[in-house]
Amino acid sequence: MLADLGALDHAAGRPGDARERLLEAYELAHRCGAGTLEREVAEGLRALGVRPRRPFVSGPEALTVRKRSVSELGARGATNREIADELVVTVRTVEFHLSRAFRKLGVASRTELDRALAQAAAPPGWR
Repeated sequence: MLADLGALDHAAGRPGDARERLLEAYELAHRCGAGTLEREVAEGLRALGVRPRRPFVSGPEALTVRKRSVSELGARGATNREIADELVVTVRTVEFHLSRAFRKLGVASRTELDRALAQAAAPPGWR
């Protein structure tokens, strides 16, 4: 359904709406194991000029390895400077990764970040 709405948005000249719906459809298709639908949605995204790289746009699965590393260190209480020194990056890079991780996880603080990462690590049914 989302994929169809995204296609309709694209046809109606609303690329922003189409992109949003198709990205959500791409993630849902992947989570459900609907490979054929996932490939079709990916084609629709490419038609919009979007290169779908990761099927997840939110949640712990959406974090890159670097965002995950930065988030885990931040959740343990490390300062941005300490994270930057440990990972040999700039403080600005740490801020960038943390802000993106907060958004993808739907959290607003490091305390919430810790809980979101802990839930992600818990086996299904334990959450």
